[in-house]
Amino acid sequence: FLPGCVDKTRAKIVARKVKLFANHGAEDQYGIRTHIGTVTALTMAGDAEVMTAELFDTDEGQHAKRYLEAVQKSGAESGLSIGFHPRAGDWAPKGDNKYGTYDYSEIEMEEISLAPRQAVPGAVFTGVRHQPSAEDVNGVRLLLRGLRTTYGSEQLLALLREEDAL
Repeated sequence: FLPGCVDKTRAKIVARKVKLFANHGAEDQYGIRTHIGTVTALTMAGDAEVMTAELFDTDEGQHAKRYLEAVQKSGAESGLSIGFHPRAGDWAPKGDNKYGTYDYSEIEMEEISLAPRQAVPGAVFTGVRHQPSAEDVNGVRLLLRGLRTTYGSEQLLALLREEDAL
């Protein structure tokens, strides 16, 4: 997958048209039980694409979230795989592989799947976030008030800007 090969898919992602599946829909052939969310962002980070998705608040989406949290907590690894339509590319001879490799220069993504093993080395799940609860937000407010009292508003803002720049 060459850098930029998903650029034309980005508009589809913004429109929330790229699905998140569990294991490519293996349980029920792309049905309700395996459609667990929607891809909400695909961002370049160095030479990698970082995917963000929103899990549905369904039994299957909650099951996937619990699974990913357990994987994260244990330090284990789970993979990602993609379903796509190739739009452009070419064969390129590489190394010892007598057939070479196919370099995709443009693909149209249909779905990204959580899978026990990634299809491409490095295509791994890296973390789970959650929507902050009212208690979380109040806790942050209390923390900020305490820091502002300790450091003053200007120094606190300077610390936040410095941290944000990292």
